[in-house]
Amino acid sequence: MTVLSIEEFNQQSSSGINSLEKIYQGKSIEGGPVFSLTNLQAATLYCERFSKKQNGAMCIIVKEKGFFRIWSETHQDNYQALEKPKKSPANSLPVEAEFIAVCQKLLAEYIGPVAPIICKKTLAKKPNLTRAQFVEILTQKISDPNQAREFKQAILE
Repeated sequence: MTVLSIEEFNQQSSSGINSLEKIYQGKSIEGGPVFSLTNLQAATLYCERFSKKQNGAMCIIVKEKGFFRIWSETHQDNYQALEKPKKSPANSLPVEAEFIAVCQKLLAEYIGPVAPIICKKTLAKKPNLTRAQFVEILTQKISDPNQAREFKQAILE
């Protein structure tokens, strides 16, 4: 399984038709799920299963600031869907445990050890948030606007 730093990945890939698509080794790949840095094994397992299920399709793991992001080969039917203007699919997904863990860890870098409590309370009040909505609420907890923007970009882009 290929694991690249974000710097290596950016040097070796070019932009696709939107922010969640890149061209890597001549193939169209899209950004997908994220895993905490302590969960490389889970990220690797995800890629192995994806590749097997998709008949050997490319799947790579990119180490970003505070998390691993999966980038996988797009398929023709997915590629056609990407051409239509719509919301970013990854950001409209529901909030799941892996995503919460990444948010908590990165948010703690900005606001300290209360980050898990804030995440838990946010989801208790509004359990059906999308990723983008959840991150927007968390971003409001960071008092420095530059740090808030940095947090939001690290999680959603």
